Amino acid sequence: MIPDSISKGRSASLDVIRGVAILSVVAVHSFQQNIDLFPENLIPNSSRIFVGFSYLRFGVELFYLLSGWLIFSIYRSNTQEGGKTYFSKRATRIWPLWIVFSLVSFLFLITQWGASPVADRFIGDSAFQWIMGLMLVIFFLGWLTPELWNVPPGGWSIQVEVGHYALFWKFRKAKASTLLITVLVGYLSYFIAVAVRDSNSWPWLGDFAASWIRLGLYGTWPFFVAGGLALIWFKSRKTPSDPSNNVISGYNLFLGSLIATVLVTAIWIPIPFGMTYEAITVSLVLLFASWVFVKFRITLRFGVIFGKYSYFVYFAHFWILALVVPIIFNLVKILGMNDSVSFWVSFVASFAVTTTVSIAVAIPSWKYFESRWINSARQPDLEKG
Repeated sequence: MIPDSISKGRSASLDVIRGVAILSVVAVHSFQQNIDLFPENLIPNSSRIFVGFSYLRFGVELFYLLSGWLIFSIYRSNTQEGGKTYFSKRATRIWPLWIVFSLVSFLFLITQWGASPVADRFIGDSAFQWIMGLMLVIFFLGWLTPELWNVPPGGWSIQVEVGHYALFWKFRKAKASTLLITVLVGYLSYFIAVAVRDSNSWPWLGDFAASWIRLGLYGTWPFFVAGGLALIWFKSRKTPSDPSNNVISGYNLFLGSLIATVLVTAIWIPIPFGMTYEAITVSLVLLFASWVFVKFRITLRFGVIFGKYSYFVYFAHFWILALVVPIIFNLVKILGMNDSVSFWVSFVASFAVTTTVSIAVAIPSWKYFESRWINSARQPDLEKG
């Protein structure tokens, strides 16, 4: 029998959910990059399948849902830890890899290497502009400019996550009704931002409104809140000392998230992008699949491995795909198969190679780099204990 926790301070159940979420994200990006290389006439023949695979991008929303559950479970009733300690722990988990991949991104932006996923998104006219752009990115402020909001590749979601953490600390002790109101206020902020952006009265304020629209917290905060509400209403009573463990035994997280997202959806206001019914549905389907894996011990160890290294895999897979997809595409074309068969062979191969290489690089990164930063942040707590 595989224990629920594979290492101190980690929950196997939560790692399985992370694993399912990150594999869905890698799959959709592998699919999209292969579609870009194959003839356009192939897309109509597989358009329904393409739409189905494109929905896997909502694995990112599942991360937000899980973050809400986990952060609320750890800090909602924690009256001893102050804001400084809270944010330092979040920073030591996010910042090291963020800085590394930000520097890598800017290196390729400067050299304009063709394989860079972001090579055409930002052109600096001077060294000062490059330095200022890098500082904005490093401090999670790339959303202030359209050229940087997704640098490093996939960086938009991490900037959003940082926004969630900041809002959480303000509302961590709020009532459930107050949390639902924050969702409504977030939706309304979109329409206010659009009105301000389209107004020429205050250009600087219009620029900030456009930045707020790019950041899109109004469309992702509801998932974070839904995870928090799920914890508040259906938290596990079996392990009160460690509520992060066994969270999906007895349907707790799944049932709680289902009810929470239904309530959040009840006040949903149609907006051009952000939270959608498709995102809710896909997130819950992936969450249910995770629960099945844990409940019946299906590929549990495999899911735990991907979950543990999901943060690195999220960053790395963009770059690995940019390298391996063209190579695999050309190798498959040599085999002389028709376009449809070649596409599926290339897609499956690129997905398999990307996930394998990502994990292979993630293991030493975790062992020699990430875990050391995390442990350094936890060490003062251990010394106090």
